[in-house]
Amino acid sequence: MRQGVLYPACLGQDHSRFIDIAFKPMTKVYRVDIDVPLSHKGHAEQGRKLKQALVDEVAGSSFTNLLISGESMSTMAEDQVPGLRHFLVKSFPDFDIKILFCTREYDSFRSSLIQQRIKGGEKASIRLRTDIYRWGLEKFIKNFGKKNILVYSFEEACAHRDGPVGFFLETLGLETSGIPLLRVNEAASDKAVDLLAYINDQIPSRDGWRKSPFRTFNDTGVLQGIRGKKFVTRLPRTPEDDEAIRQDIEWLKSAFGIDYTQSEWNPDIHPIVYDGDFCKDIVYCFPRVPRNIQVCIHRYLVQRAEEREGAQRTVLLQTLDVVKQLTPGLETMELEPYPDKPQGESGQTGNGFAGWMARVGKGLNNLLSDPGAALKALLAPFMGK
Repeated sequence: MRQGVLYPACLGQDHSRFIDIAFKPMTKVYRVDIDVPLSHKGHAEQGRKLKQALVDEVAGSSFTNLLISGESMSTMAEDQVPGLRHFLVKSFPDFDIKILFCTREYDSFRSSLIQQRIKGGEKASIRLRTDIYRWGLEKFIKNFGKKNILVYSFEEACAHRDGPVGFFLETLGLETSGIPLLRVNEAASDKAVDLLAYINDQIPSRDGWRKSPFRTFNDTGVLQGIRGKKFVTRLPRTPEDDEAIRQDIEWLKSAFGIDYTQSEWNPDIHPIVYDGDFCKDIVYCFPRVPRNIQVCIHRYLVQRAEEREGAQRTVLLQTLDVVKQLTPGLETMELEPYPDKPQGESGQTGNGFAGWMARVGKGLNNLLSDPGAALKALLAPFMGK
């Protein structure tokens, strides 16, 4: 038998879509039903196909370990986890199933989650549960047994010489010295998130539970690189929230020894400061975004210039002058829907189930090592940057 870990190519680079389609009912909540529009019948059929594809790939592999990794596992409802366990036990009866969770300090996680939602085209309004640790873990403890739940902290993983990915691979027993590890999903700045949130308020990526005709795939991706200080959430918390969070933190410490009891939320968050770097970044990004995003950037600059004084106002007005030269007539432009494109036409990469499967990678099957005891790990991280 070949030692190492099989990261199944049939499920794509991120297995969250597999989890959403195969183990969650079709709903208007899960983003997969917006990105991959299917009928109720089609949703169930794709779930069956993905399950069978996984079984077939494992059967044809010589690896002794299987890794299924997807953030969507951490948001599974309690009544969905038994279906996941039934599938795993029935399909892979010889595997020793382990669930590997990564936890993150509450406010750091909240900032990351809000940032990810905004980067994904959603509005900033979000109320995070106050029992994220217990809610995320207890349903897996109930179905898989506590002895099969392995928990580590995101903060501990970040301190690893190779970052969270290196820590995770070493946790699996893999030697990482010969594996190129890329840092992705880096945190966006306060200015980038503020601009993206403004754009999403003007034209959210969703129209109901379908994609907005005013947006295109990854149309604000280049804006995520705008420089600034690290984004930290500005959403307030109530005393009731604080007490519920404290109890959840105590539960995590008691159950798994991860201690966030000394973490304190600091509401005195630094204000956004517009400087020369912001002007340079906007000028660089502006020609690289679609027309509707340009219109939103123009409106954003106008509004922020009205709110600021002194040097910041000067920077914003100078930036306005440059973008108006880059795209004449911005002042009178209105937001307009983009014309529909047939599926598969240029520019539609990533839209629809076929487009997603066409981009499926070959997995991480070059991770060759002897991790010791057979391990089938499900990563359900409270992660993100």
